[in-house]
Amino acid sequence: MVSVREDIYIFIVDYIKRNQFPPTVQEIRDGVSLKSTSSIFYHLKTMEAMGMIELPFPKAPRAIRVPGYHFVKDSKHGEEESHGRDGACHKSDGS
Repeated sequence: MVSVREDIYIFIVDYIKRNQFPPTVQEIRDGVSLKSTSSIFYHLKTMEAMGMIELPFPKAPRAIRVPGYHFVKDSKHGEEESHGRDGACHKSDGS
């Protein structure tokens, strides 16, 4: 069973892959179907303490970083790749 924090983590990584910037708290709330932004803040702070994400500028709306991932957009081919914690390259066609 996937936990709420895992859902949030997956949502953040997928969102960054698609958009090239992190989601807002409201977008995370909507993306994982939670009702309150305060619960999202709680999970984000817990995830930061666990080392799952970094919140370098807590008051900035799109300041979430994912340690172990390096997101790169290949504008020549319209493809995107991310390098995950496993070191493998994960390519996406942006869909």
